[in-house]
Amino acid sequence: MKSTMVKLNKVNKFYGDSHVAKNISLDIYEGEFLTLLGSSGSGKTTTLRMIAGFERIDSGEVFVAGKNVSAKEPFEREVNTVFQNYALFPHMTVAENIAYGLKLKKLPKNEIAGKVSEMLELVQLKEFGPRKIDALSGGQKQRIAIARAIVNNPKVLLLDEPLGALDLKLRKQMQFELKRLQKKLGITFIYVTHDQEEALSMSDRIAIMHNGELEQIGTPAEIYNKPVSRFIAEFIGESNVLSGEIQQVNNNVAEILTPCGMICSYSKNMPTSSQASVSIRPERIVLKKSPVNSFSLESTITDQIYKGSTVRYLAVTTHGNVEFKADISSSCSDFAIGDTAYLHWESADAFLITGQTEATTTAQILPLKEKIKAETGENLQMMEKAI
Repeated sequence: MKSTMVKLNKVNKFYGDSHVAKNISLDIYEGEFLTLLGSSGSGKTTTLRMIAGFERIDSGEVFVAGKNVSAKEPFEREVNTVFQNYALFPHMTVAENIAYGLKLKKLPKNEIAGKVSEMLELVQLKEFGPRKIDALSGGQKQRIAIARAIVNNPKVLLLDEPLGALDLKLRKQMQFELKRLQKKLGITFIYVTHDQEEALSMSDRIAIMHNGELEQIGTPAEIYNKPVSRFIAEFIGESNVLSGEIQQVNNNVAEILTPCGMICSYSKNMPTSSQASVSIRPERIVLKKSPVNSFSLESTITDQIYKGSTVRYLAVTTHGNVEFKADISSSCSDFAIGDTAYLHWESADAFLITGQTEATTTAQILPLKEKIKAETGENLQMMEKAI
């Protein structure tokens, strides 16, 4: 069983009348790389600062390594923080910056020198000890900030958007570097970012925050493939999200009436007449020249964007005028703007999100339901299962 390193128990934080952290409970495990992900104002940085002790909680408890640190000062919490602006001392050398915390502890000079050398080697800047901070690149400064934070052997390292000031190429490089360091050190990392791709590529688990609440916690695969709400389906990566009403469920395949027609989704024990949203990732959609065994949506290609290994097609459905995004391998992309395409996906690739519909859904669906009845002469019978 995993050991809990950081525990938040019903933590709340107010700024005046604004409730910025709402009853947050979260267990973060020893040696885990956990990312707090969310848009600006979601409460992720406030949550990190409450763990660090830079913000006082208004109610609840914060535990680090089994100790209640809710009322303790930051230096009493066995955590260190790496900030986006590095917070390095420009008048000191690289080695002096790393050694600063050790000197405050009044460790022997030879022990300090040994630890500084070890840290420089760990962050792959072994020869940079004598240099001034202003002589370093952004990526090198970030590595030194991390070295200074971990030289004191904290139980938890908190990282507040530490790569935000770097250019894209260097940011990608530092993502792999941080993950390598975390695995080698075995320290619990709690990382704050608004970058979904960064969170997916680096994290063991992701905690998504929205309006001060924890919306979902899970592995990157769970978050991406099984979003619990429409917000998460649209926030993480890209997705085609449709609202509708479940008409029938047979053999765990749900038939859902949406503004663009009837579609299929995997479902288990879901009641009919339930309001729901369906999330289909662009890479899960297949474009066909002709209809696919009773299930496909007729559409017109309106745009195409070359992305290297894939081509992004935008297709608008004949019924409902709903736009879909579909990512097709470049080697299989034989559609042109204006072509008719039939959208198809496996039911297992369409994730059902119950209770997440738009206010206009019913008004859009009722006329379509009557139209389907008139055209088919049937009472919304189950589609032939061809998937």
